[in-house]
Amino acid sequence: MLSQIEIELIQDSFSLATKDKEALTRRFYHRLFTVAPQTKILFPDDLDKQRNMLTAVLAMIVKGLENTETLKPYLFLLGEIHAKKGVKAQYYHVFCEVFAETIVEFSGEQSNDRLEIAWAKAFGIVTLEMKRASDDMGITLQKTWA
Repeated sequence: MLSQIEIELIQDSFSLATKDKEALTRRFYHRLFTVAPQTKILFPDDLDKQRNMLTAVLAMIVKGLENTETLKPYLFLLGEIHAKKGVKAQYYHVFCEVFAETIVEFSGEQSNDRLEIAWAKAFGIVTLEMKRASDDMGITLQKTWA
């Protein structure tokens, strides 16, 4: 469970990092494809639409951290979509790690251990619910972030 302080850290860092959404998402996908080149096949060649979807989905998640119960159905659906697209368990971990590093980089002076821990906890909530959807579909994913 996230504390109110952790939620505020996440919201503040996300707000700061998304002042330049294009730079943030370009950096993220560059890092992701460098760290895990095998994930590139899961994405279209033109990432413009994907970058917009990423920031929209993450904005909804960040906002939903205030009440994770209302966020769970959305995360469940997101998990189903990702499972159907062939997203593997290890990709969740890589995504979370790379995105957290990118957010911290774009958060400037706000970057610190508490921020990294808060994002790790948030991604733990996200991946747990997404994993539940995959499990319900008969696709086994390992717990990857907590």
